Amino acid sequence: MWLSVGQALGNGVPLTLPLDDLGLDGPLVRPDEILREIPIVPWLYHIDGYGALLKTFQEAGLTVVSMDYDWRDDLMRAVRHLDETVVNLKRRGIDRIALVAHSMGGLIASYYLRYGAQEIQTATETWKGANEVRTVVLAGVPFDGSMATFRNMIYGRPIGLNDTLLNFEAVSSFPASYYVLPRADSDRLLTPNGTERQGLIGDASNWARYQWGLLRDKDGLAPDVGNKRLAYTVRWLEIAGRFHDLVNRPSTHDRAAGCSLMSIVGIGTSTLAKGRLNDHATGRSSVRFDDGVSSRQAGVQENSVFEDGDGTVTRRASVPPDAYAKRLALNGRTYEATHIDLMNRKDIRRDILNFVVEGLALTPASER
Repeated sequence: MWLSVGQALGNGVPLTLPLDDLGLDGPLVRPDEILREIPIVPWLYHIDGYGALLKTFQEAGLTVVSMDYDWRDDLMRAVRHLDETVVNLKRRGIDRIALVAHSMGGLIASYYLRYGAQEIQTATETWKGANEVRTVVLAGVPFDGSMATFRNMIYGRPIGLNDTLLNFEAVSSFPASYYVLPRADSDRLLTPNGTERQGLIGDASNWARYQWGLLRDKDGLAPDVGNKRLAYTVRWLEIAGRFHDLVNRPSTHDRAAGCSLMSIVGIGTSTLAKGRLNDHATGRSSVRFDDGVSSRQAGVQENSVFEDGDGTVTRRASVPPDAYAKRLALNGRTYEATHIDLMNRKDIRRDILNFVVEGLALTPASER
């Protein structure tokens, strides 16, 4: 599910989820094949998505099974889909399975490794997924979320020449957006005097107070619509918060899980890490996401909103939780690369391939 040429040139309608009771209209779409390239200016320039990595695997003789999912939807649906995919492969006698996941896909894989397809409300640590696969690659994963998602839920995210497709209302209608909001140490906003305030984004009461996301201009909404949008926001903040708590909590298991893990972190690019809060404003005016200078200069400023990272996820937010380092055979890699380059740059693709091939050849710990 991605852009047509017309959409990239500025046409089309928002990708808002059609939620009638929230007063939201949107197109009916379905997930398609894995994203192989990203058009920037149609016919003139594109960025390689995952096509080069898929080709690298295929040329090495590996069978690639892509997992298509609606990246707007509840991540737990994708977790269940992943579990079903692995189960079906095992039923066909395929035991040597590797997972390679990037960005939000890495959150899906991380939950699966530790909890399988258990529901969030009742999940207990089993490391079921980690014992079903041989090796895992996680690249550019927002374990503590991404401030860019919060910005997009307030300002929207232009795609090419199109500032309608992913406007603030569309991004805020996606359950997936709430899973990628800043959490824990990444949930930080700066006051006008430079003081940091933590935990504001994860607190649902602030979304009503500052009219963030679907609650922008809430006084102009019909009362029933405004109340339902608030309930929707609260619900997904709570579900996503529980998800992150489960992924990031300390492990209570003593035994090592069965698979090896390659964690890839990108550095070298100024990456949005904070916002500047105006405590007396609402909507777009309540948070600003710049330092008044270019992002290249911003990283050297004290109290900058930028930190080192891959341009989308900060270095700090993309480090795996301690539980994964403790229970899995962790191979941590750091590259000076942007978020998308973590999957398609030639030297990184080579390292991923070598790790996967080696991991698939090993006897899993559970069978030794």
